[in-house]
Amino acid sequence: MLDIYGGQVAGVSYADRSVKREALAWIFRSGACFLAVCALLINSAEGQVLPDSIPAVIGCSSDWNGHRDSIKTGANLTLRVDGLAALLGEAKSPNERLILFLDDMPLKGLYPSAVSRLDGNLSFHLIHTDQAKSTWNLLQQIGTPSRDVTISIGWEDGYPIRSTVHMTLVLYSIPALICSIVLLVLLVVVLLRLASRTDILRDPGPTPPGSLQKTFSLARFQMAWWFVLVFISMTVIWVVTGEPPTFPMSILGILGIAGGTALGSVAIDLEKPSDNPSARYLSMAAQHRELNAQIVQLETQNPDDPAMPALKSQLTSLAEKMNDLVPNVFSCGFINDILSDNYGINFHRFQVFVWTLFFGTVFLISAFSTLTLRDFDSTWLALMGISSGTYLGLKIPAQRI
Repeated sequence: MLDIYGGQVAGVSYADRSVKREALAWIFRSGACFLAVCALLINSAEGQVLPDSIPAVIGCSSDWNGHRDSIKTGANLTLRVDGLAALLGEAKSPNERLILFLDDMPLKGLYPSAVSRLDGNLSFHLIHTDQAKSTWNLLQQIGTPSRDVTISIGWEDGYPIRSTVHMTLVLYSIPALICSIVLLVLLVVVLLRLASRTDILRDPGPTPPGSLQKTFSLARFQMAWWFVLVFISMTVIWVVTGEPPTFPMSILGILGIAGGTALGSVAIDLEKPSDNPSARYLSMAAQHRELNAQIVQLETQNPDDPAMPALKSQLTSLAEKMNDLVPNVFSCGFINDILSDNYGINFHRFQVFVWTLFFGTVFLISAFSTLTLRDFDSTWLALMGISSGTYLGLKIPAQRI
């Protein structure tokens, strides 16, 4: 053992004692830091809501045909919400309202029909609302009759709360959709048959002789085209969604333009001059019958009558003139009829025909893809109105030749 002057005391050097002091100091500092962190965690936890007290949707029942695990538009839903009173207390203003969420997508405008704070129940009548069009467009697709969804609630401008409820959203019935499509196909077939065998889509006028038929009317075709498209779209949307679709004012405007064009066309046709092509053809047909009767009578009584060659020549000339008038008076096929007038094929008719097909195609695609009736803006309606007005305006002089 060395004394302190030799650098050791009882076999322990100064270096060893310094290391021990530093180790003890480090342990004390670490413990103090640990205790400080624990205190901060405890203090912050005192002001937070425990996970078990967070509002959550824990149950749902539906009155749709006794299906416990399925819902459909038109059904009444009752949601069981744990912590409903606390959730209602979070409202920032009296105007803030709860709405239904399907797959975390808001059904805006769909508010509770009944609220029970004591029982923790909210009731909803599942319907389509104008504010929720975008959500329903994502949920509903032709070819997908049903889909599994998570049902929740939340503030209209917020997010859905926690939910453990999963149910099947029935979008439409496949047998009902098939039946509706079959009936619609029958409707189109009947209309086409009537169009080919009757005057339902043809211009007014005297009955043509023989197997000839009246010309097809562009205005009446336009009116029938929009009737069929709107009727088919409404029927399919009603079957798929379970509700009749909202009828936009622009569709009424389009039907009004089509009906007004047909009415104006009829009024113009009634003002035809007495010497119009149809009247001239019918007059020539009467002369042709009289000449033919004279020739037959002469051939029976006096075949060598010197007037016979002149009568036959007159009959041939009359027949040629009648054949020249046929394209302007009687049907020469659907496309030729609706694109032609007394001047032949015209651009203003072609324009109306193309715009009618274009607008109708856009409308039908939109109806089947979004399951809503497309609402055309005023520019589209103005374009259609200008085309129809041009057609009627140029139809007037065409009737005077």
